[in-house]
Amino acid sequence: MIRPRDLKASDIPESYLWEMASEGRIQHLGRGLYALNELELSSFHSLVEVAHYVPKGVICLLSALQYHELTTQLPPAVWLAIPAHAHRPQIPHLTLELVQIKPDLMTLGVETHVLESTPVRIFSSARTIADCFKFRGRVGLDVALEALKLGLKKGVKADEIWSFSKGLRVSKVILPFLEALA
Repeated sequence: MIRPRDLKASDIPESYLWEMASEGRIQHLGRGLYALNELELSSFHSLVEVAHYVPKGVICLLSALQYHELTTQLPPAVWLAIPAHAHRPQIPHLTLELVQIKPDLMTLGVETHVLESTPVRIFSSARTIADCFKFRGRVGLDVALEALKLGLKKGVKADEIWSFSKGLRVSKVILPFLEALA
């Protein structure tokens, strides 16, 4: 994937991308986003697009659960964490569910995964499970419990979940469920 601003360092004009797209040599995926025709799009292509448009955002909650295979839910929107009071991005062809988080918590538990040759920032499994309990009003307690059960079954360490729950100030909420399942 390439954006017109990626070409500026090479002194290649943006019009070159438009010409190549009109000739059918590359695909125009969306506003300011192009890809080679041979590029195989993964099932997580929407996460890649969001990473291009909002590089400082972090994939979270239902989208992170789906990526880590910790849910049976299929989110209709891409869940994205952005710093509190930051500009609320809008991507015309994608639906975003934005979660505003304190800036000091934006780096806690962030992993970078390479999808379609693009680095995508996603919260870790343990952080995502703790986040589900923090935002249980938005995602539902049933989703948080399902994530906790599947996470423990898939090898996410209870100590990691506990550590993140303390950092996110939901340790009292998650403790009874963690004790019952661990």
